[in-house]
Amino acid sequence: MTALEQDPDLDLLRVAAKVELVHNAQGFEAARATVLTAVDWLRVEHVLTHGSELARRAALYLCVFFGDRAAVHAVGQVLRYDSVQTVRRDAARRLAMMETPAAHDELRWIISVESDPEIRDAAANALRQSATAVDLGTLWRALDDENPSVAAAANDALTRIFGAPAA
Repeated sequence: MTALEQDPDLDLLRVAAKVELVHNAQGFEAARATVLTAVDWLRVEHVLTHGSELARRAALYLCVFFGDRAAVHAVGQVLRYDSVQTVRRDAARRLAMMETPAAHDELRWIISVESDPEIRDAAANALRQSATAVDLGTLWRALDDENPSVAAAANDALTRIFGAPAA
């Protein structure tokens, strides 16, 4: 057995590195095709829950290219429940990168129901950085969030949209 066959984390890291090269050189669709032929969803899902920190972050990157509801939900689960803060921040960024209505719905849902202010902050920042499909109602409600960084992120996003501070 080769090292790749023995270690699913290492294999997924190799795939993620290849996909990043393809993404940078040939664009999103070529990278998506590479992901869909190089790795199956069950392996990515397994690494998201059982892999090393680095492998979980690589799996989050690959989820962007799957982009379906299962991938959005899996990334949302990582954002809410992973024990490592950098992995959770990565999950928020990856949801924003997906730029699908389901991914933005997941971010909005996290902002509205999550009790952990750091997770709400990461979700608000991800929504702020994503220029497409931002729900203005969520941003207006986030202005009143008890966490000042969530409110500031919402204010920054509204300022970018309207050109003047909202609050």
